[in-house]
Amino acid sequence: ELRDRENSVGNPDPFYSTLAHELQHLIRFSYSMGLDEVWIDEGTSELMSDLTGFGPQTSRLNCFRGDTSKSDSCSGGVAGVDLFNWNNSLKSYAYAYSFFKYIFSVSNFDTSQKYSFLKSTIQGTNGIRANNTSNLISLFKNSSNYHTQKLGSSNSSVFSKLLGLFLSQSVGYTNLSKVYFGNSTATSLEDIKPYYLMPAEMNPIRSPEGFGSITKYNYFQVYPSSAYRVKGSISGISGSKDLVAIVSDSDFLLYNGSIISGSYGATTTEIEELSNNSDLKVVCPYGDFLEEHKKNFNSRNFLIPHTHNTTKFTGE
Repeated sequence: ELRDRENSVGNPDPFYSTLAHELQHLIRFSYSMGLDEVWIDEGTSELMSDLTGFGPQTSRLNCFRGDTSKSDSCSGGVAGVDLFNWNNSLKSYAYAYSFFKYIFSVSNFDTSQKYSFLKSTIQGTNGIRANNTSNLISLFKNSSNYHTQKLGSSNSSVFSKLLGLFLSQSVGYTNLSKVYFGNSTATSLEDIKPYYLMPAEMNPIRSPEGFGSITKYNYFQVYPSSAYRVKGSISGISGSKDLVAIVSDSDFLLYNGSIISGSYGATTTEIEELSNNSDLKVVCPYGDFLEEHKKNFNSRNFLIPHTHNTTKFTGE
């Protein structure tokens, strides 16, 4: 039914798009053994659908900004969504796809170099592969479009600024001259923005408007990687070095730019639940191999996020 509906309006066949998506998982598994951060794995698979001719995925971009004409489950867009605490929702896929596509797009100017960067995130280079967010940023720092003087030298600084540049452009901010990185001193990202512009094919993410604004409160609790668009103004941040505010004319973006290392663990029962989940299948050719896979991983780490530390913020 889905194939017929999409084909009838001239959209790419979702079967082949899904095939490209799942093939990335299969290729990646031989390097990751299923232990990579989920948002990176899923974001890469979503991007693969684009690169094989089935993108951009406007449904994901619409979901990111909260367009409910496609799905009520995307109401409010990705406001408050935590990439590091994957919950298998459409919003999680929309966020992972959009942000990973942005990182891929701004990594290099040359297409072949972009593909080399993408390959390194899956297979690794010099002993580093994108099994977690910090290593993803380490690989980005090897790309031709990495500028130390613009983004900083630490992985945490690079991630926080890339996330801010992505989020601010996704909601259509045109002036990034007033940014607070965990304090009351305004910093400008205007000189950085031209180096990391969002590609034109991602325009649906901010049209007619990026994810909606919420009412300003005196207290916010913001998880790492999550963001809110807040009505009103702000004159600084107190209480956290990780919290960032990008101020526009009538509202501001508030996001947590920290990179976290979660505590991961799973039992055989949990792995069985994952493999039986209709939305998340273990890519495995034979049942006996699956059983061996579950047995071998019974006492090892597995990517199921537990609780995360949050950042509390008092508005000014």
